[in-house]
Amino acid sequence: MQLGEFDLYSLHENTFWIDGGAMFGVIPRVLWKTLTPPDDQNRVELRANLLLVRTGQKNILVETGLGDAIPAKWKANYGVKEPSGAMAQLRQLGLGPDDIDVLILTHLHFDHSGGCVRRQDGAFVPTFPGAQHVIQEREWQDALNPDARSRASYFKEMLLPLSEQGLLRLVDGPTEIAPGIQVVSTGGHTRGHQVVLISSAGKTALFCGDLIPTTSHLRTAYVAGVDLFPLETMRKKKEMIQQAIEQGWLVFFGHDTQVDAGYLSRGEKGRVQLEPCSTVP
Repeated sequence: MQLGEFDLYSLHENTFWIDGGAMFGVIPRVLWKTLTPPDDQNRVELRANLLLVRTGQKNILVETGLGDAIPAKWKANYGVKEPSGAMAQLRQLGLGPDDIDVLILTHLHFDHSGGCVRRQDGAFVPTFPGAQHVIQEREWQDALNPDARSRASYFKEMLLPLSEQGLLRLVDGPTEIAPGIQVVSTGGHTRGHQVVLISSAGKTALFCGDLIPTTSHLRTAYVAGVDLFPLETMRKKKEMIQQAIEQGWLVFFGHDTQVDAGYLSRGEKGRVQLEPCSTVP
């Protein structure tokens, strides 16, 4: 779809399964299951949604998804399909890995950054060798030195090649990455989580990352149990939803299996409503 002078495309990289309690935290199952029905193991299906922005000067990719390099045991545990669908969808748009100029990562959990590298001759090498990889400084430091709770979410050995090849652009707080492309630190999910704002010709889109991973998480209290700072998530989510409604932003969801993006409004009793908008190539 077109956003001002930019072309935006949702890419569906892969799907995986995660415990419903991990995705909805303190919200009782009897409530969240009506929004996201679980399977017989109490797991809910998520999709790794990427966003490609073609500005006319640069090809900017937001997220990589899980990729193909994560260990087979993890693929089995999370029901990850093979292979990743990202490269095929890029090819449909006439692009290859070398054509990506900037890669923005909301954070470095393996379901968002796993596709940054691929296996070659027994080693990890960057998938997008010409891309500037944009990450919050504190997220990079936490990924390399995770605490006991976060350790299982980061694959340090899959991240180091980005630094070794000089592909990192570490930022601190709100930063313009390219004309019309800005990252905004939110915290909440992780200390260094960031979202992406895309603006062109008076139109704005927001890529939420794990601040609002699915449409089921539009309700303020619906926060994943894996968020390190849930109160920060709730505060920032409420703030950004209000901005999206007041300013007419197009909102992209990083893990929804049915909806790529949509416009928000207030309905009965002030509850957030969504008008879906397809951006699939």
